[in-house]
Amino acid sequence: MTDRLKFDDIVAVLQRSRLRWYGQVLRQDESEWVTKCVHYVVEGARPRSRPKTAWKEVVEGIRKV
Repeated sequence: MTDRLKFDDIVAVLQRSRLRWYGQVLRQDESEWVTKCVHYVVEGARPRSRPKTAWKEVVEGIRKV
């Protein structure tokens, strides 16, 4: 928290909200569409450029810190 201005760091706020939402997704049934989307694997070839970072990879990066 920034002492002078009395507000949280934006990175910490975003990380907390992502982890809170991820926890809600983990607690849902496997039949829910959100849970299916998290575990969905796209078939086919990927483009040659660097792949976009998936939402799950971002959350796993937060959990490691």
